[in-house]
Amino acid sequence: QAKRPLLIVMHGGFLQGGNKKNYAYLGGLGVRQGYAVAIVQLKHYPGVFTRPLYSAESLRARSLVAQSKNLATFVREVTKLGERFGFDGEKIHMMAHGSGALLIGDADVSKFKSIVLVSPIWSLKENVTKIAPMQLRALEGYITDADALRLSPSEWVKATKNPLLLICSERDLPYIKDACASAKLERTAATPVTRVIVQRPSHFELMFHLGSKIEEATEPLKKFLFDSARL
Repeated sequence: QAKRPLLIVMHGGFLQGGNKKNYAYLGGLGVRQGYAVAIVQLKHYPGVFTRPLYSAESLRARSLVAQSKNLATFVREVTKLGERFGFDGEKIHMMAHGSGALLIGDADVSKFKSIVLVSPIWSLKENVTKIAPMQLRALEGYITDADALRLSPSEWVKATKNPLLLICSERDLPYIKDACASAKLERTAATPVTRVIVQRPSHFELMFHLGSKIEEATEPLKKFLFDSARL
């Protein structure tokens, strides 16, 4: 058989609560659509009470900016594992949830065969004032205006031309819901973007219900993954 493309899944949670175990079901979903699947886990940024136990260097290494570079390194290095795990290292697809979309910006997004963003934080520069302070621990003191632009999907998506699926919910976090509905997707000579906005689930329910029959975004996602696997 031909080698499968690789689907990389990046968790959300602002680096404070995301756990790859909660996304494990996407392994089966991706395999059934024709992929090998890698679900990434990044180290969490410490909470208020545990932060004093970490050095300044350790805190910086767990910040959003540093972790985005870690993901970029993973994307480069994982291509070397194709022979071992039976996938095509030249055919990489990306899927990210929530703040996970911010972590993609340091990777070479132009090489992704397709991208799925579920309830993404679309623009860090525009949305950061609307995000709860407790969620900003992995940003505060570590991110510059240049970083904010580079990591925002509203900016890095311009460098992509291949299929992009944007999934959001009407009951999502306000700053995410509004951006999903109004996001301007400026891509020159690119495949049209598919936008799916469902009615019922919340920010986390939407992600964790994907793949189930009760979630109306499941069928569009499965079709997108199936079609993109043939690219």
